[in-house]
Amino acid sequence: MSTFADYESLTLAPGWLQTPDAKSYLANRGAAKDALIQECKDAVKCRFPTLCPDDALPALSRERGIDRGPGESSDVFRARLLQAWNIWTWAGTPYGMLLAARAAGYPNVILKTQGGMQYQLQTTLAGVPGSDLIIATTPGTVHLGGTPSEFWNDFAALVMTPFPSWWGGVAASDGSPDQKAFAALVKKWKPGHTRCVQLKVIDGVAWGVGGLTWGSFTWGAGTVTNWTPPVG
Repeated sequence: MSTFADYESLTLAPGWLQTPDAKSYLANRGAAKDALIQECKDAVKCRFPTLCPDDALPALSRERGIDRGPGESSDVFRARLLQAWNIWTWAGTPYGMLLAARAAGYPNVILKTQGGMQYQLQTTLAGVPGSDLIIATTPGTVHLGGTPSEFWNDFAALVMTPFPSWWGGVAASDGSPDQKAFAALVKKWKPGHTRCVQLKVIDGVAWGVGGLTWGSFTWGAGTVTNWTPPVG
C-alpha cells in the first residue's frame, strides 16, 4: 500500500478490526503517520534552494551569507544561493568581491585601489558575462580622497553600465535600498584590512575607468552619482 492510512486499515488490521468504525479509526491513525512523514520530507526540502518554499529562503540566506537584492526574484535568488560555496571561496579578495557583485545583479563593477591597481570582471565572453579577472595598473598613487587622511589600503567601488536590470536604466540615489544593499555587500566581501572610501555609480564613459591611466583618474562625460561608502 502507498500510505500508512491504507496499510493500517486494510492490511494490518486483524479480522476483528475489519468493521467500518475500526477501519476508520485505523485509517485516521495511519493518516497521522502519513502527515508526519510528509512534514519530514518538507523539512528536508527546506535545506535545498531549488526545492524549498519561498518562506524558507530568508533562513537559507542567513545560513549561506548571501543577501537578497532589492527586487530580486525568487528564481534568481535561488540560483545565487546554489553558488554560495563557490563564491565564498574567493571572499576577501577583489575577485571575490566582483563575483559577489555580479551574482547580486551588478553586471559591471570596477574596483580601484589607492596603490593604482584596478580590477574588473570580463564584461562579455561570446555574448555571455565572463568571470575572468582583468587587472590594470596605474603608474603612481591614485588619490581616492580618503578621510581623515588617505591610506595605502583605500579603494573605490564603481558601479558601471549596464546597470542592474531592476533599475530600469536609471541610477539609484544615495540612501536608497540599493545603495544600502550594495554598501553592505562591499563591507561583507572586501578584504578585512581594506577601507572603501568611494562608492560611485557612473552612467556613461569616464576616463580612467576600464583602462590604464597616469596618476589620478578623471571623470569624463558620464553622469556620476555618489553613494555613501560603508563604514568599516
